Amino acid sequence: MAGIVATTIGIDTHNHVDVPLTEAEMPGPDIDLAAEMKRSGLSAICMTFATDYQQGDAYDRFLKGMASMDRQQVGNHMKRSLTPADVRTAHDNRQPTVIQAIEGGHFLQGRLERVEEAYKRGLRHFGLLHDSDASEPLGDVYTNPRAMAG
Repeated sequence: MAGIVATTIGIDTHNHVDVPLTEAEMPGPDIDLAAEMKRSGLSAICMTFATDYQQGDAYDRFLKGMASMDRQQVGNHMKRSLTPADVRTAHDNRQPTVIQAIEGGHFLQGRLERVEEAYKRGLRHFGLLHDSDASEPLGDVYTNPRAMAG
């Protein structure tokens, strides 16, 4: 199976990389992400985290999560892919790459300009909602009673 994945541009579109999201947890353990990806034959992963499970400021957790992801990439000699061409180049060079992802737009906290900030920071895969804790005005989750923003 790894051989098939290695000959194509294999992308794991939902891969949680557990990194610290609070100052108390920083810097967190080192992860041998590049070696794991090379063993699997994957070209890229959507390196995903969520900010809604912890109490406190979701924006601060977002910033800490991105810094933690940066640290893992530096330690693994990896780069974020910002375009499809970046993914193809990484695949052609047999260099694992990541597509930065987040589940839940909680870090926006009503500030739409944070979408552009996150994009400039390298975020390319953005799920507005996560699990069953969606809050207005982001939307509601199909397993919960319908909620409408005022």
